[in-house]
Amino acid sequence: MDSVQKDSTGRIPVLIDVIKANIISATKMRNQLASDILKVVLGECQTRNDFTDDFIIRYCREIVKGNTETMKFGESAKLSRENELLRSYLPKEVSKVELEVYAGQISGEIKAAQSDKHAIGVLVKYVKSLGLIANGDVSKEVILPIRKEQNS
Repeated sequence: MDSVQKDSTGRIPVLIDVIKANIISATKMRNQLASDILKVVLGECQTRNDFTDDFIIRYCREIVKGNTETMKFGESAKLSRENELLRSYLPKEVSKVELEVYAGQISGEIKAAQSDKHAIGVLVKYVKSLGLIANGDVSKEVILPIRKEQNS
């Protein structure tokens, strides 16, 4: 599928615009799997009357999670391909090394947090403000040494 590009008016299309364009493209290329799963996403948006990027990301993540759970009972090439396609619409999840860098940028706020749980929230919120996603468990691994420095 196409990567996100500006349209003819110069604006960056919202995710629903990209999905609609990719449905047309997949249909023309006779990519039934891509066409079908993207139509499921579009249909859910229409049913809920919610076309926001946040909803689409949340719904795609839900499908990926469900597919992943199903694949625990037996590998499925179809579900793997669906997940690969849907993940292309999700924000990038940062690595532990990247999280450590971002945590270093806001270490004062992490140290000042009232609890470890709050410190994790501070880091996750900061990363989200950059348009990225942080795994909560990895975030915890990253903030604990910073918070221990405070107590030393």
